[in-house]
Amino acid sequence: MVTALTNRLRRVTNGRAWIPEIDGLRFLAIAGVVLFHIGGELSARSGHIIPLEHRYWLVGLALGNADRGVRLFLF
Repeated sequence: MVTALTNRLRRVTNGRAWIPEIDGLRFLAIAGVVLFHIGGELSARSGHIIPLEHRYWLVGLALGNADRGVRLFLF
């Protein structure tokens, strides 16, 4: 079952060298951009900035800088 799923999700390459770490970085970049847009939509639809408790400072930092995923993806 897992093998069938991974085969369906596998990227088709053009025969050149494939570096899985690059695909991992692309995943992180895309996930960051998606989270950035979700955070922006939540703020826009609620009409105000959504405060985070101090213990979630890392989440706030990640969402605030997630737009950098575009640069990472294009790098």
